[in-house]
Amino acid sequence: MATTIQNQASIRYQSEGTAQDATSNVVTTEVIDQYTLSATKIALKPTFRSGENMTYVTRIENVGNGPITNIEIRDDLGQGQLSYLLGTIRLYLDGVEMDPVITATDDALSITYNGTLNPGQHLNLVYMTRVLPNIGEAITTITNTQTITGRGGSTEGPIVSVTPQPNATITRGNYAEVQVLKEASAPSIVSGQPLTYTFTLTNTGNTNASDVVLQDTLPQGFTVTQVQSTTGQVTTTYDASQYTIDENNTITLPNQTGTAIIVPPMSQSGPGMTVITITGNVQTI
Repeated sequence: MATTIQNQASIRYQSEGTAQDATSNVVTTEVIDQYTLSATKIALKPTFRSGENMTYVTRIENVGNGPITNIEIRDDLGQGQLSYLLGTIRLYLDGVEMDPVITATDDALSITYNGTLNPGQHLNLVYMTRVLPNIGEAITTITNTQTITGRGGSTEGPIVSVTPQPNATITRGNYAEVQVLKEASAPSIVSGQPLTYTFTLTNTGNTNASDVVLQDTLPQGFTVTQVQSTTGQVTTTYDASQYTIDENNTITLPNQTGTAIIVPPMSQSGPGMTVITITGNVQTI
């Protein structure tokens, strides 16, 4: 690690029989240790979702005046909130790809470069992790920290450590992610009998899915008699002015005058849910 030293001089003299003082400017000098490593770490994407892949880049530079060998990077994988994606590590020495030694467990990742990093040279480490699919909703940030060490001069030289330890923090992104399941109330009916289509919308994101618009091309001969949506304990019934059916019997719900549909976010009890039902009579010719 570099050390900064400062020095200032003072003088005393006589002027017409009177003592006078003066001070010089401050001179600052940086003393570079013989063996010194510096490192920075970034995440290429600042936000995360559960189960999402994240890419990290670490730059390690020899800023001393002596060679450093056997450089090891130990990564805490966000204290267990990330898992390493096998085969994604790339290590470059001044732009030339190297072949590091890799050891990966559930809660740690170790990358060792057994070559020599000379003064002024740098290593770039690129790798990918995956956010745990079942990461708790209470976890809003993940900080990924690395411990980086090497040996000064030779494999038996003094241990050189990067201080402070490089880290990168990502925050939970705000998003909605909605899936839709369509079901019919019966596998077969007699012409003229009612039939209900049920659409179950589930949101596994952490914010509302707002302004949801459902479109469905209904069978020919299907005449709509009732349209409803239910979110939580609230059921909304739509009259014919609040949805649109075109010449192809495609329904759009809601239209510009209809009550907006939302799907609430995921909670500890499970995905947010909204259920839409379209009931009608089926007349076949």
